[in-house]
Amino acid sequence: MSITLRQPAKLTIVAYSDRNRVHRVDRMSVRYNPDSVNLGYRTEYAAENFINTSEETNRYVRTRPGGLSIELLFDATMPGNWGSIDRQIARLKTVCYDVHAASQEPRYLNIYWGRMSWNNHGYFPGRITGMSVRYTLFERDAEPIRATVLLELMADDSSLLQGAKGQLESPNRVVIDMPDATSLAAVAAQTSAFLAGYVTYLAIAADNDLDSPDATSPGDSVQVSTNTEA
Repeated sequence: MSITLRQPAKLTIVAYSDRNRVHRVDRMSVRYNPDSVNLGYRTEYAAENFINTSEETNRYVRTRPGGLSIELLFDATMPGNWGSIDRQIARLKTVCYDVHAASQEPRYLNIYWGRMSWNNHGYFPGRITGMSVRYTLFERDAEPIRATVLLELMADDSSLLQGAKGQLESPNRVVIDMPDATSLAAVAAQTSAFLAGYVTYLAIAADNDLDSPDATSPGDSVQVSTNTEA
């Protein structure tokens, strides 16, 4: 592997106030160590207890959301990185960890890193479950000049995309229950990634006999199809 490829790449974190990723509230790019990506998945089973038998079986309980663990590098000694390490970490905490004032919940995050496919998703959608900071180098006055931050996230995808994934047996058409404050344009943009074709909000309006793209209410069901052109 070349020295160039071993240099830390930039990882981008985009924060939203809503699960469907309509309202973007912040964005941050940080140094990332490409040797330390950890994706985890877990399925839970419960032991079946039988009387008067030595048979051992397990019953499926549930599949937990996937998890992501990433280690971010903050190093003031590297070229082009002159900002205060403390301020950079404080900003990272605001973007990822702090509770959003309007929603009163941690922000919904999309994690992007170069050409990483994240299981063909293009990004990792999730919310933070843990954040720890390790300072490793200091100036003489105790100002930190190098630190690593471990972020742990739990997968938490758009409800629109989760609904679309559940209907992949019919990849040209899905039915979506409209969430709060979600436009047809947002529905079109998010379902296009999972349908076999291009979707426009005008096509959705036509498929559902809507007088205008705004003629939906939260809870309404709309059909999204790639069979009709706008």
